[in-house]
Amino acid sequence: MTLLNVAALAEKTGISVSTWNKRRLSGDTPAFLKVGRRVLYRWSDVEQWLDGKTKGSTSDA
Repeated sequence: MTLLNVAALAEKTGISVSTWNKRRLSGDTPAFLKVGRRVLYRWSDVEQWLDGKTKGSTSDA
């Protein structure tokens, strides 16, 4: 199991740390683990979440 902190997730996805933090507050992120003060993401959960974001057109909701 590969665990990523927010900085590593941002680097791997090209989405900024601040965007991940904002999305986490609104609930628009993959499942994450909270270990003490650390927020960690399983890469497999991130891949699954990204697959669910696939669209066929820019006009798709």
